[in-house]
Order: sequence, then structure tokens, then C-alpha cells
Amino acid sequence: SDEQQTMLGQAQWKWLEEELQQKADLRILVSSIQVLAEDHGYECWRNLPRERERLLGLLARSYGAPLILLSGDRHMAALYRKTHEGMPLYELTSSSLNLGTGLRPEFHGSPQLSPYFTQPNFGLVQVHWKTERLRLVLYSSEGSWLFTHEISLDELERRP
Repeated sequence: SDEQQTMLGQAQWKWLEEELQQKADLRILVSSIQVLAEDHGYECWRNLPRERERLLGLLARSYGAPLILLSGDRHMAALYRKTHEGMPLYELTSSSLNLGTGLRPEFHGSPQLSPYFTQPNFGLVQVHWKTERLRLVLYSSEGSWLFTHEISLDELERRP
């Protein structure tokens, strides 16, 4: 909660806010570290609660387009969901392609929808514009299917 600790600089926050005001059919926000996860003490947005709250608030106030979060840096994969200020936020975490972990994290009340996948992995986002659906898929680095979750684009928009 230290005000001196920041994730983004003022120029980055300004740029992100301006980008989120642009017209879009779908927003994909990529973070090198996890945004929604609450199940570990490693590097993640949760470690800087003021910055995380600022980001979640900014995302929740960005009207006009469905939004999905993509992240990595855990050496495991999972899908998370959290509602913030009426906006459902989904985060697909995928990493790494070449080095898994045998560790199973302890559960700390994380908003997790999928099991953890600790083998080397990658993620895929498929957008089906005709059906207005988004498919989030996790694969092992050898190409074996691990997990799929489908979401309607309408479900990703903020609710009043």
C-alpha cells in the first residue's frame, strides 16, 4: 500500500486510459504478470494493492467493448474470473513454453475457474465474430489440449 511503489508511471497510466477510451470491438489487455490471481505472493499486481485497484477501476469504467486479460510469469496456467464494479473480468494465464513446475500452489481464495496446469504450456484466444463468442484454450507445449472455456462477448461487458 506504499504510495511510492508503482507498477506504471504517469505517462503509462495516461496512455492506457486514452487507449481504453478508443472505439473497439474487443479489448485484449496483456500483462507480463497476473492481475486477478490472489493465490501466491510472487510478482503480481496484488502485491501493489493501490495500483491494482487503480487498474481494475480503470478497466471497469472503460465502456464500449468487451475486455479479456492475458498474463504469464507463473510457470503454470489457469483461468480466473472476478467481477469489479459490475464488470466481469476474465484472465487467462499461460506460461511457460519450456519450463513447467512440479509445484502445486496453495489455494488462497483466488477467483480461479480452472485447475492449475503445471506442465509447459501455451494459451490461445479464438474470436468467433459470427457467433459473438470467445474461446480461451490452454495447450501443453507439445500441443495436447488441457482446458477450454467459452464466453459470449456480451458477457464481457460492464453491467449497470
